[in-house]
Amino acid sequence: MTAVPGDRRPRSNPIRPGAARSGAARSGAGPRLRLDADPQDVGRGLGQLVVVVLELLREVLERQAIRRMEGGGLTDAQIDDLGCALLEIRASLVRVRESLGLTAQEAEAAVTRAGQLLAAEDDRAARGDFRPRPARAGRAAEAEAEAEAEAEKATTRGRGLREKARTAP
Repeated sequence: MTAVPGDRRPRSNPIRPGAARSGAARSGAGPRLRLDADPQDVGRGLGQLVVVVLELLREVLERQAIRRMEGGGLTDAQIDDLGCALLEIRASLVRVRESLGLTAQEAEAAVTRAGQLLAAEDDRAARGDFRPRPARAGRAAEAEAEAEAEAEKATTRGRGLREKARTAP
């Protein structure tokens, strides 16, 4: 069967017959999932995400500015300009946050959560664990996946290392 551009009819799949059936025909086995997203909630969540990204970027800029100042390669005028620019950035972020209706506590909590997630990813990368994390499976599933990863590492280390760890002072 040849596809016609613009034709959106389901096509049969010779490998998996019935795979092209519509969602309504397939959903008879279980409940249909429906997303009832309130546009204001979606907009607020997106706004919070924007604020978090901007706050994280501001923190990175401040850390970089501190490194440059401590490095001694800046004149007093450059240090003053850098300080003024950072203060302006901070004031602008407060205005953005307020325009989106977010409180300082909400923004700080979101930034803290994002920082914890980034730190956890850094820890995983430092351990050499590059496997994808379970997608929103819940804390129990994540804990189980972490336990499996630790068990796998323990079995690959070998007896000698564990023996040394037990006998170490």
